[in-house]
Amino acid sequence: MNQMSYSVTARGAPHPPCAREGRSNRMTNAATGQAANPTLILPPDAPAAVAAPLPPAATPVQSIKSRALRGSMWTMFAFGAGQLIRFVSSPILAYLLTPEDFGTIALVSVFVGSLACFADVGIEQAVIQSKRGDDETFLHTAWTLHVLRGIVLWLGCCLIAYPVYWLYRDKGNAHYLLAMLPVVGLNPLIAGFNSARIFSHNRHLQLGRITLMALGHQLVAVAIQISFAFVWRSPWSIVCGGLAGSCFYCLASHTLLPGLRDRFRWDASVRHELLHFGKWIMVSTIFTFIALQIDRPLLGKMMDEALLGIYMVAMNLVRVPAEVIGRLTSVTLFPALARAAEKHPQEMARVFRRARGLILDVCVALSLGIILAGPVFVRLFYKQRWHPAAEFTQWSMVGGWFLLLQLSADRALLAAGKTRPLAVSNLVCLIVTVIGAFAGHYVDDHYFGGGITGFILGAAAGRVAGHMMIQFEMSQISLPILRQDVLYTLLLGAACALALLGPRAFPAYHDHQLAYDAVTALTVCTVACAWATLNVIRGFR
Repeated sequence: MNQMSYSVTARGAPHPPCAREGRSNRMTNAATGQAANPTLILPPDAPAAVAAPLPPAATPVQSIKSRALRGSMWTMFAFGAGQLIRFVSSPILAYLLTPEDFGTIALVSVFVGSLACFADVGIEQAVIQSKRGDDETFLHTAWTLHVLRGIVLWLGCCLIAYPVYWLYRDKGNAHYLLAMLPVVGLNPLIAGFNSARIFSHNRHLQLGRITLMALGHQLVAVAIQISFAFVWRSPWSIVCGGLAGSCFYCLASHTLLPGLRDRFRWDASVRHELLHFGKWIMVSTIFTFIALQIDRPLLGKMMDEALLGIYMVAMNLVRVPAEVIGRLTSVTLFPALARAAEKHPQEMARVFRRARGLILDVCVALSLGIILAGPVFVRLFYKQRWHPAAEFTQWSMVGGWFLLLQLSADRALLAAGKTRPLAVSNLVCLIVTVIGAFAGHYVDDHYFGGGITGFILGAAAGRVAGHMMIQFEMSQISLPILRQDVLYTLLLGAACALALLGPRAFPAYHDHQLAYDAVTALTVCTVACAWATLNVIRGFR
C-alpha cells in the first residue's frame, strides 16, 4: 500500500507485508491498488539479459555490497518520492471524503488482503532464494503460478462479498462492501499478469526501472482518486484510482523492462520447489497479515466506521517506517543475505550484523519523525474532525517500533531457508494481538470511559510477543539480536522522553503548543536524520 495506507498491501498488486513486506511488506494496497512495495513481483527468464557477469576485478562479496548500496539508494529515492505524493494527497482526500469513507476502504482492504495472504506461496522470495532463480523454465512456471493466483483471488473476493456485508450490515456504509469487494478484487487479478521480468530485477537488485514504474503507478492512482473525489464524493473514487494504477503498472512491466516474453509453462519439479518453499511462507503470511490488520475489522465492528477512518489516518503515518524498512530488507538485505548464504556462508553473520545496525539507525530516525512530526502534520493539514489521529499516531508507534525490530531481523531467517519459525512467530503475534485488543477495549470502556488507547496498546502486545519469538529463533542460528534490540529501544525511548517532555518545561508551552511541538520535531528529526545518514555512509565505506 503506497498511497493511502488504509489500503492494504494485498499480495497481488505491486507489493509491501504483508506481514511481510509484511511479511515482506506484502501489504499492497488492495483497495487503492497501490504498490506498497512493487518490487516484490516476478521476472521472466533471460538470466544473461538481466544479470551481467561480475567483472574480474570484483569479488562476489564486493558485488553484493555494491548492488545492495545501489538498491538502497533506489529504495530511499522511491520512499521519499512516494511519501511526498502521499503527504500531499492524503489531506486532500481527507478534505474531500469523510472518515466513514476511509473506514469503508479500510474494511474492504483488509478482507481483500486476507484473501491474498491465503494464496501467497512465496513465489517472489523463492525466485530470489533459489539457485535456479535465473532459469527460464523456473521463471515461466513461477509466472504461470502467479497468474493462477490472481484469478483465484478475484473469485475469492466475489465469494466473500455477501458474508462480509452481512457481518457489517448494521453500519452506515455496509452497502458499499457488497459491491466493492468484487471490484477491488480486480487489483490482484490484474497484478497476477505483471511481467515476470520483475522477478529477475529484484533478484539482482536492479531496481531503477522498477522504482520509476512504482512511482508512476502511484501518481496515476492518486491523480484518478483526487479527480474523481472532486466530482464524486464517494469511496468509489479511491477504488477507481487503484484500478487505474494497477493497469498502468501491469502494462509498464511488459513494455519497460528488458527480458524475454512471458510464457505459460508448467514444470512439475519447479512447481514442487516453489510450493515446498512457500508453504510456510503462506502460513506465515496469513498469520502475520491478520495479526497486523485484525485491529481494523475489530475496531470497525466494536466502534464505527468514522472512528476507524480517523484511526486509519494515524496508521497511514505509523506505517511509513515499516514500509521503507520492509522494502529495504526485502530488496536489499534479503537478496544480499541469500547470495552470501549461497556463496559465502561464513560471511552471513558479519553481513547481517553490520547491515542490521545501519537499518536500525534509520528505524530510530524514522520513528522519531512519526512520533514527533506526525501529530504536528495532522493538526496542521487536517480538519478538526480528524485531529484525534494525532494522539492515535503516538500510541500506535509502540507496536510500530517492535514491528520495525522484527522487519530488520526476520529476513535473515528467510535467507537461511527457515520459513517455519516465521509462521510460528506470526501465529503467536496473532493470538496475543486479538487477546490484547479485546482486553484493551474492555479497559477503555470500563476504566477510561471510552477511547481506543487501551485497544491500541493491547494490540501492540502482539508485536512484542511475535518479535520475542524471532529473537529466540535468531539465537538458534547463531545470530543473536537481543542486545541490539535493547540498546536501540532504550535509545529511542530516551530521545522520545526528552523531546516530548522537554518543551513542557517552558511556561508558555500550553498557550503555543503547536509551535513548540513543531520546533521540537524539526530540531530532533534533523539531528536524528543527520546521525543516521552519517552512520549509513560510514557503514558502506
